[in-house]
Amino acid sequence: MRKVRNNERNMTGVVLAIIYCFISFFLITRTSPGEAVHFEPSWLPAIIPLGAFIIVLVFDRIIRFDFFKK
Repeated sequence: MRKVRNNERNMTGVVLAIIYCFISFFLITRTSPGEAVHFEPSWLPAIIPLGAFIIVLVFDRIIRFDFFKK
């Protein structure tokens, strides 16, 4: 696989990952513990960086189309 440099980073993936982080943080902090999830809440904050990493990875490696750099 081709290695992606920082200056070649897909800006669409980065913007979507930042939006995802804010929405996830808002949803996790605003819901009461028994309302949203019936699992242990200790793993819940790990969703934020994992999801952001997956979004950036998908836009860098799979989609490879950048809406901001046409």
